Amino acid sequence: MSGPKDEKAFLTARIEDHLSANWEPYFTGFLDRRTQSELEPLLNRSGEPWAFYGAVPDAERRILAVYPDYLAGEDLEWPVGAVYIPVGFEAEHRKVLGTLMSLGIKRENAGDIQIGEDFVQIVMLDRMKDFVLTEFTKLQGHSVKPRWLERGEIRILQREYQETSVTAASDRVDAVCAALFHLSRTAAQEAVRTGDVNLNWLPVQKSDARIHAGDVLSVRKKGKAAIDACSEKTKKGRLRIDARYYK
Repeated sequence: MSGPKDEKAFLTARIEDHLSANWEPYFTGFLDRRTQSELEPLLNRSGEPWAFYGAVPDAERRILAVYPDYLAGEDLEWPVGAVYIPVGFEAEHRKVLGTLMSLGIKRENAGDIQIGEDFVQIVMLDRMKDFVLTEFTKLQGHSVKPRWLERGEIRILQREYQETSVTAASDRVDAVCAALFHLSRTAAQEAVRTGDVNLNWLPVQKSDARIHAGDVLSVRKKGKAAIDACSEKTKKGRLRIDARYYK
């Protein structure tokens, strides 16, 4: 049985093949943000056109397309739709995901799961349409009747954030982690050492890595925040950090 490292190596090899013989668009399944970040250096070095797409704003899970330069990115026909499930109960993200997994649907076939007041929407590869509409009939003990949305019909739900403004001793990752996630500086450094801190979805290697506006910083079991600004100094010489916590 192949493990995550084998699967990632296979994915990378497939992408390299298509980058070297880029005659027609190639689409991956849905990738998590860490995998996307890990692939970007390879994609940038290739000089070939590429793009990520997740169908909804700020999508966490996105498809990669590698395509020839005779095509414009906006003309790509992304193989994506969504399952729309009306519900009369409070749906839970983990239980929706659990139902998908119990049906034998691989994670690469499903993008972001969005939950509204009276519906669940799951972005998916369009090859899953018939299977999901036939098999996804129960959710959290309730009978459901899903329907398929074509790409242009997918409902747009804005991600919810909680805005905050804190001050930090500097723009070092340990200082910003301490300020944003209410940790001591020592605890923040320990979190970096144990691999619990991600910057732009990749593990931080050193506590003195620098934070910039536009970065996304997360600490395992503490939360995740998008950095909007980190340049203004207070009268006491501390750095003001404007950020948004992911809900």
